[in-house]
Amino acid sequence: MKGKDRATLRAEAHHLDPAVHIGGQGINDAFRDADELSTALDATLGGRADWAEALGQFENSRNEQTAGIYFISNLLCSNLDPSMETLAMLAGGPPPAQQEPAAVS
Repeated sequence: MKGKDRATLRAEAHHLDPAVHIGGQGINDAFRDADELSTALDATLGGRADWAEALGQFENSRNEQTAGIYFISNLLCSNLDPSMETLAMLAGGPPPAQQEPAAVS
């Protein structure tokens, strides 16, 4: 699989431009996680929630929101080299259109 194909698939699998990544996730995800973490910390430091409960809820929320791109990133980085059809299926999109070979005259 060519690098361009991987970048196209990543763009299909995630709502962000693949040119902007921090640690495998996008900057928007980093801001979302920071906001949710600060909310959890505020609740614990303000005495409104237990540390384990608040941080556990943050972790579960973050894991749920990033599970899809995490799975696809792991698949793309493995040595499996799956077909474009398999990757498109995993990304939730339709398989690429099959092109008929050009007629030789």
